[in-house]
Amino acid sequence: MRLSFDTMSLRSSRSLNNCLLVALAFVVLNALLAFSTRDAFTLVTVYHYDFLNTLSEIVGWIYFLAWSVSFYPQIYYNWTRKR
Repeated sequence: MRLSFDTMSLRSSRSLNNCLLVALAFVVLNALLAFSTRDAFTLVTVYHYDFLNTLSEIVGWIYFLAWSVSFYPQIYYNWTRKR
């Protein structure tokens, strides 16, 4: 009687066990060190400038047009080769 096993499933189960061990270690460390994110916050102030919004729109349209025009040389080249 010959025993065989799939080394791929063995490797994947080992990596799964390693991931579970790492997750368990984080949970234990969190419990031991009593990390709390209740008091952690960041105050973000957002400024709206009309000039930057307009500039962003203009640059976006220029980029879109340049991207669109970049396909025309290939179309023209294919058309001239076909004739």
